[in-house]
Amino acid sequence: MRGIEKIAAQIIGEAEEKKAAIYEEIQHKIDELNAKTDEEIKAELERINDDTLREEGTLEELAGLAAQQKRRQAALSAKQEVIGEIINEAYERLLNLEDEKYFAVIKKMLEDNVLSEKGEIIFSARDRQRMPKGFEDVIKNVALEKGGELVMSDEIRSIDGGFVLVYGGIEENCTFKAMLEASREELHDMVNGKLFG
Repeated sequence: MRGIEKIAAQIIGEAEEKKAAIYEEIQHKIDELNAKTDEEIKAELERINDDTLREEGTLEELAGLAAQQKRRQAALSAKQEVIGEIINEAYERLLNLEDEKYFAVIKKMLEDNVLSEKGEIIFSARDRQRMPKGFEDVIKNVALEKGGELVMSDEIRSIDGGFVLVYGGIEENCTFKAMLEASREELHDMVNGKLFG
């Protein structure tokens, strides 16, 4: 029995040594993994910190750009408001021109819009009342020069200023308001150039 006990003790001793060596190797690997993990964690934290600083810089840039864009929009809005007021003021002045100047504008508009066809022209009650003597002949002559015929309609329209031409049932709106709207962008550019150019 003694021999067996001795062999058993020897095997147990060797197993204890192997076990200690295995534990030591396992602990070494754990330490390596921990060190590696610590380095990886540190590297990841540095990367996150760098990203955060970059994002903060980007956010500051974006905030600056947004503020700059707001300033531009406010300036553009103010410009458009001023230009709109100037166009509206021009419209009001046009409506309130003294009769001679007013009908000189009407004549010019006729020259630009009369067709070489037979038609009618419609005015507002206010314009009919203040129309200079002989202006009906001016209308007829302008139409004749264009190869057409234009007569004053008995119809009265509720328009601020200008007139409406009617050719074969088709109306052409030549009111000041319609003319200003049609050329609003061009007027806007012209006023913008003179004021802010």
